[in-house]
Amino acid sequence: MTLSETRLAIQATRMAYRTACLAIQAARQSGRAIR
Repeated sequence: MTLSETRLAIQATRMAYRTACLAIQAARQSGRAIR
């Protein structure tokens, strides 16, 4: 892998991590709303 490919992979991982965190927070909030 070249340096640019590594950077792209890191960016993709960060975006996926952020998306997962947002999804977890949304699930928690919706769970509270249901209760």
